[in-house]
Amino acid sequence: MKARVRLPSMSALRSFEAAARHNSFTHAAAELAVSQGAISRQIKDLEQMVGTPLFRRVGRAVVATKAGEALAQELTKDLDSLSVTIRNAISAGTHDSVIRMSVLPTFGARWLVPRLNLFAETFPSINLQVVTRDRPFNMADEKFDLAIHFGEQDWPGVEYTPLCYDALVAVVSPALAQGDRIEEIIARSTLLELEARTGDWRRWLDTNGIKAPVADRRMQFDRFSMTIAGALHSIGVALLPTYLIQDELESGQLIQLGNKSVETDRVYYVARKAGDENPNIAKITAWFQAEIRDNVVRVPV
Repeated sequence: MKARVRLPSMSALRSFEAAARHNSFTHAAAELAVSQGAISRQIKDLEQMVGTPLFRRVGRAVVATKAGEALAQELTKDLDSLSVTIRNAISAGTHDSVIRMSVLPTFGARWLVPRLNLFAETFPSINLQVVTRDRPFNMADEKFDLAIHFGEQDWPGVEYTPLCYDALVAVVSPALAQGDRIEEIIARSTLLELEARTGDWRRWLDTNGIKAPVADRRMQFDRFSMTIAGALHSIGVALLPTYLIQDELESGQLIQLGNKSVETDRVYYVARKAGDENPNIAKITAWFQAEIRDNVVRVPV
């Protein structure tokens, strides 16, 4: 059996992590409610254990060495993971269920958050922890139970449940839509789009039978949230999923152009760790599917 490596104390690890985050022993001491001398001693002990300096002095501040930076990056993730583990244990002791879920930022802010009160009423015993992620990650490593994932089924160790297709409509503010035909609005307006999806405008025009040329004036964003803001501020005409702008369409803040949406082959999924048999995950997934059916064109089967 492999011998277990001797670990430093938790107080030493917390002292180091706080000092590295603040670049200051003084600020770390204030955060942890200990003396600056205590922070210094803990870090000195840690340096002796790892066998290399973790900080260097720069004027009155401290800056992590390369070894210190590497340790700080990994330690922050480890402490976050440990915190989740402890919260889950506490929750289990109170007979509640903690579900840690990642969501795409715009989807979370505009679709999920407005429904969280209803979620709490539907699942009063579930403690939902929501974290935004807009880049691929390993669900097991980051201790996520669920994730809202968009695109390909390309994450390792994950099972997917289709949530909805990506269906786009063209929308414009009332200030840019006054009295003109759709072709004229399109021809004179800046077209707002996601930088990774430059072909969607031509598909929308063809689907709606509109012969207007695609304008040379384009503005690209990396997130739907900024595209929505651009449309609301009359910067141009935007292609957006209906389920992200339902309130704006109902209130008249945005006006849909044309009668048809463009349905792409891209899908939103609810992702879960393969083999996870937590019954609450299945219930939450079914609830998401039921909630989104009211404002999407088609739900995958």
